[in-house]
Amino acid sequence: MPLRSLIALTLVAGLVALIVWAAVVLARSRTESAITRAVLICAIVILTGLVLWIVLVLPAYWDWSRGLRHDMSVGRREASC
Repeated sequence: MPLRSLIALTLVAGLVALIVWAAVVLARSRTESAITRAVLICAIVILTGLVLWIVLVLPAYWDWSRGLRHDMSVGRREASC
């Protein structure tokens, strides 16, 4: 497994753990203020968005940039012939 996949998997696991922790704190908080609840909900939404970006968008960017670099190197070789 490539190093970037391990790093992404570790990052996603950590962010998911934070999302679960925030959801548990939110569910257990009975006497918390509205501001605290709003901050926890915001944290859950932001972390979920970050996880989705890492899982869905980042791999596509990595594949696109690797393909672009490969295409550029092939073009240089053909131009030098």
